[in-house]
Amino acid sequence: MRIASVRSSLPTRPIFTFKSFFGSIPIHLTNIKTLEYDFSKEVKTGDVLINIISDARGEKTNNNVSLKTPIKNLDISVNGDVKNAINESIKDFKATLFIENLVLNDSDIEYQINNIELNLNDIENN
Repeated sequence: MRIASVRSSLPTRPIFTFKSFFGSIPIHLTNIKTLEYDFSKEVKTGDVLINIISDARGEKTNNNVSLKTPIKNLDISVNGDVKNAINESIKDFKATLFIENLVLNDSDIEYQINNIELNLNDIENN
């Protein structure tokens, strides 16, 4: 019995020693508060951006060109949330689709692609 009681107290001894010395419980015993933020708006906007990228890539596929083919002009009508999201990540958005000139127009709908003009001169020169 003595041996079992001594061994069973060993795992708890460092915790109580830490608490009495530092005055708090170690971090691995504390509870982490859940994040109180709703990401539903960002998820919806991200889905719209994915749809825009898919439509632009679909245009390249329909023209039988590489996905690396530059888009000379991309004219899109978007709502305010989508426009802000694109402007916050404009370099990444342009790099993903190889966009040379991007025109964003204000609209009440989520998005509408008005014009996609591929830069086919680069293909003819290669």
